[in-house]
Amino acid sequence: MNKCFAHSIFQSLCRTSMALLLTGALVPVAAAQEEPTDPATDTQVIEETLGKIRDVENLEKFIAENETLKGENNSLKEQVASLAEQVKKLTEELQAENERLRKQLLHLPEFTVKSRLVSASRATAVLQFGEKSIRIRRGVEMSVPVEGGVWTLMNVKNISNDFIELEFPELERTIVLYD
Repeated sequence: MNKCFAHSIFQSLCRTSMALLLTGALVPVAAAQEEPTDPATDTQVIEETLGKIRDVENLEKFIAENETLKGENNSLKEQVASLAEQVKKLTEELQAENERLRKQLLHLPEFTVKSRLVSASRATAVLQFGEKSIRIRRGVEMSVPVEGGVWTLMNVKNISNDFIELEFPELERTIVLYD
């Protein structure tokens, strides 16, 4: 009987195991069947796809904004180039004006006519400035000190019985000396 008893227990265990296995396998299916899914509800994949579609719709707006910004950028570059050219021009004008003012502010030495000899073929004179004396002739170019160790070019334009005309081209000045 032992054999029969063991066999019946074995059969009973098998039936219980099978029942448990079937119940365990059926429970998820039953649970899955209990939750009805709506095919119209958005899944994560659908939401991601819709997000990409919205981004593509915004892309047209971004492209238009980008083109506008490119146009504004080009316009600003042209304005900067124009302003740089104006600054360059104004800087050159300022340098020229500073140079002109510097030339005007330089003091020429006081020339005194010491002697003069005028003939039909020749004209010479002796000028004194400060403690120096120089002999000049018509058409001669020479450098003379003006102030602070600065020297400038002097052209003798004319020597006559009445006056002596001296031109200082670097200083853009002409002086006439009378007796």
